[in-house]
Order: sequence, then structure tokens, then C-alpha cells
Amino acid sequence: MAQTTSNGKRRILGSVKVEVAAYGSDTFYDLGLGNGAGFTEEITATETFPDNGDSLGFVIENQKITVDFKVLEPDLSVLQIARGSIDTLTTTAASAVSGHLQSVASGAWAYNTFIEMDGQNGNGNAPTMDVTIPVVGSVDGTLVNATDYDLVKVNGKWGIIVKDSSTVTTAAQVLTLKYTYTPAASYSLSTGGADVPGWLKLRLTNVTSGKSMVMNIYKCQNTAGFQVAFQPDNQKSKANEWVLKFTGVNDTTRTVGDRLYKLTIED
Repeated sequence: MAQTTSNGKRRILGSVKVEVAAYGSDTFYDLGLGNGAGFTEEITATETFPDNGDSLGFVIENQKITVDFKVLEPDLSVLQIARGSIDTLTTTAASAVSGHLQSVASGAWAYNTFIEMDGQNGNGNAPTMDVTIPVVGSVDGTLVNATDYDLVKVNGKWGIIVKDSSTVTTAAQVLTLKYTYTPAASYSLSTGGADVPGWLKLRLTNVTSGKSMVMNIYKCQNTAGFQVAFQPDNQKSKANEWVLKFTGVNDTTRTVGDRLYKLTIED
């Protein structure tokens, strides 16, 4: 007979999403598809002995955490942030896409919920909304900026959030966005000569059976250079992996007992 019963809802299965933000910012960027994400907490402890008595136990002299992640689809603009901005990122613009129309189906959006634009400027600036008909509802007609919707940037992407205003009578309608944007033709990352990588924050998120496990690492740095082993041409199914490594340290601006990381598991 089993001596202990399983609480399956606390079982954590599968991988994690890895997100990075500059220290002091709440804007996180997804590092995308990857392999081998994992963390290791390291504690250096020394046993204390008085001259005339037994051991007083161990004292923690250092506590840190390391996170490893292998990126499969490198986004140079995100990697530049993840490496602590020790690199120079250069964007080469493509041709502008004028009067782009984006349709958002009824049922595919809700009030006060971010709707990402499928066209983004390569330089990170906001797309230019059409002056006359920027957002049109199939029921309510033209929506008004700042009254019916807001143009916002979330996790590095621009989009709109439709408000539950008196003039937007229903969410059961098709939205059409019209705007102009200039995508990037290419990104270039150059490096060398920077002394100190900037401080970062990391967030690791796992979802198992609809319940989330989130680890927030308060203060860390990129502590390793790129490591890439290019795969043979006859192994097309195995993507090249861009290895990243972060080291987290105690954030002394926070309360003792809550300086290194916080792990939250939904019950």
C-alpha cells in the first residue's frame, strides 16, 4: 500500500518560457524557442567553530543562481538586451509598407486586451496610424484614439487595447486596423570593448495543466560569450543552438529573505 498519496496538481511537467528585462524595467522580452533551460542555485557555506566549544553550525557566505538556455531562433534585438547591452545593434530598414490593413475577427479580441499589430517598425517606434480611419469596427464604425482605444507597446511589440467605452457597443464585431510601418531588412550585432554588462532581470514560466510556475530572478548578468556548434548539413531537423548563461546575485535593495529569486506555484 502506498504510504503517501500524490498531489498531481503540484507536479511540474515540461519546459519553460525564458524572458529577459533590463534591471529596473518591467518590460520583458521572450527569448523564443530553445532547449535545455535550467537553473542551479549555489550556496557557499562555512562551518563555524568556537575555540572552546562545539560547532555553531554553518554560515552562508555566498548565494547565487545560474541559468542556462540554448536559443534556437536568435532575435538579435532581444539578444542584445540579454547580453547586457555590451553589443551595438544596427538596423537596416526595408521599404515602407503604406496603408497596411489588418483584420481582427469577431471573437478574436476582447475589451481591455492587447491586440498585437502584425506589422512592426524595425526601429522599435510605433507604426503610423492612418489619419482618417485608423481603427474601424464593423458595427460601430471609426474608433477614436484615447477614447475608444489606446496605442501601446507590450513586450517590445506595438498594438492596440480597445476600451469598453460607450461608443464601442459590442465586442462581437470585426476590427480593421490601417497603418504604415517600415520593417527591418536586416539586423547587425557587433561587439568588443565593453567592460561591464548591464544588470538584467529574468523570468522563467512553466504552465502545467493550466497552472503556472513562475520564477523571477531579481538581478543577474550575462556571464558567458556565445557558444554555437553548427550542425552538419545532413541534420536539417536539428537547429543550431546559441548558448546563453546568466548569473544571478542578491539584490541588496530588497528585503532580506527576498533578494535572489522568488518562485510562485499556483495551487
